Amino acid sequence: MGKFLRIETRKISMRRQKGLSLVELMVAMVIALILTAGVISIFVGSQTAYRFNDAMSRVQENGRYAINVLSHDVRMAGYAGCARPGAVPISNIANPPTLGDFDPALLVEGMDDVSAGTTIGTRQVVAGTDVLILRGGSDAVGQLNAQKVENANAQLVANAGGWVAGDVLMVTDCTAVDIFRATNVSSGASGTTIAHASSMNTQNFLSKVYFQGAEVMAYRERSYFVAFRDANAPVPSLYRRVGQANSEELVEGVEDLQILYGVDTSGDQQVDTYMNAGQVAAANRWPDVLSVRLSMLLVSPENNVIDAPQQITFNGVTFTPADRRLRQIATTTIGLRNRLP
Repeated sequence: MGKFLRIETRKISMRRQKGLSLVELMVAMVIALILTAGVISIFVGSQTAYRFNDAMSRVQENGRYAINVLSHDVRMAGYAGCARPGAVPISNIANPPTLGDFDPALLVEGMDDVSAGTTIGTRQVVAGTDVLILRGGSDAVGQLNAQKVENANAQLVANAGGWVAGDVLMVTDCTAVDIFRATNVSSGASGTTIAHASSMNTQNFLSKVYFQGAEVMAYRERSYFVAFRDANAPVPSLYRRVGQANSEELVEGVEDLQILYGVDTSGDQQVDTYMNAGQVAAANRWPDVLSVRLSMLLVSPENNVIDAPQQITFNGVTFTPADRRLRQIATTTIGLRNRLP
């Protein structure tokens, strides 16, 4: 009987690793934490940069707008059509004369570093800031379409300024100016009729006859100042009050307004020196003011937009506010067109 070779085969099982070792897990966690920290750092940096850029944009835009509005009104101070203030007679019959006469000597006026408690209308002005007052006609001009005798209603081509009863208006040609309060304003197919009865004026007749083509415009006294919107406002704003109307908020984030006046002291129609309002008043130089230099300290309404408090030099004083708001200074000089040669 033959012999057979017997070969036994054994099944070899290969054991596979399942899961991670503790060391590998810790390494993975560290890498994940580093990546997460990087993402958070990028997010926080982007958010900080966005807040700063947004605050910068708002402060710059507010400054541009405030400068544009103030520059326009300063240039318009004393506007009376083709009549030049100081060179023609001015009559004012408006009653009550709450706006005062259109005094050629006071086309521009101001208050310097007002004390605490100073109010304009119902608004309390921020102490230490300046106030600017401008007087003159508006740039919305209507024209007489018929001869206007002294005590007759004014007939206009159109109501160019949307005027209503109670508005203080001025009619002017190149030889005179009359200021009156409108007692009735009505419009029809033939144009606009404006009455000036004695019920709201000291008399119902003007100083002269005005002919077709004479200009009619609103008389405006504009006051610019800095005040808080309310007790909860984070920063003050620039306000404007026109006549006896309620003050309107123009720009948020105007912390300070300082004004110097360019004065002609030699009579050559050139600015010789700059003075603040107190100095101009003490020297009786308001009639000699030819330009206005405005400086505003602008501030972002949002806090914590810069890394550390910002050192500022404004109006000759260097200081560091306690907050972390962004601040910038805007300055411009504007000439009074109606006084310049």
